Amino acid sequence: MLKWSHDAITERSKACPWRMERLKMAGVLKDNPGFEFLAECWNDDPALQIVVKKLVAKDNGSDEGTSRWMKAAGIAIDEEHYRKVANPKDIDRRTYNSRQHQDYLKPEEVLECEKFRIQDTYGMSVTPELVEQDDGGRLIKNRTYAKTLSNSHSSVTSATSVVRFPLPVRKS
Repeated sequence: MLKWSHDAITERSKACPWRMERLKMAGVLKDNPGFEFLAECWNDDPALQIVVKKLVAKDNGSDEGTSRWMKAAGIAIDEEHYRKVANPKDIDRRTYNSRQHQDYLKPEEVLECEKFRIQDTYGMSVTPELVEQDDGGRLIKNRTYAKTLSNSHSSVTSATSVVRFPLPVRKS
């Protein structure tokens, strides 16, 4: 059965409430649901990706074994994401722009768009290491902000108007 066939989508949507409940119970009971289950949730549903991330981030370190497992699961999930963003086929700007106006993108299309954004931003081939450093666009935002601060002594001009905003004073 194809992953995006009607039957497959229907089957996954029926499994989503059960998976969501199992993830929530794992969080409450500090239970280890298993890497395969987390990976299955991660790959099938963006809503479950959010719950998996919260579950991994919520780990409070009360049980050393669970804590190690949660950290390892978090690292494995992140590495899998970096690899998936670096590996899809290349798309052109026209395809990227048209997808920005679509209501729904398949997960593969989301990854292709993310790869294009990174490649376009940095002007280099996308590797898992670059995806990790990019951190969802935060790297370039921080570099742009730092450059703005270094070029401006006391204020920043808004890009949408001619209004100048004073910079916050740094306390040493």
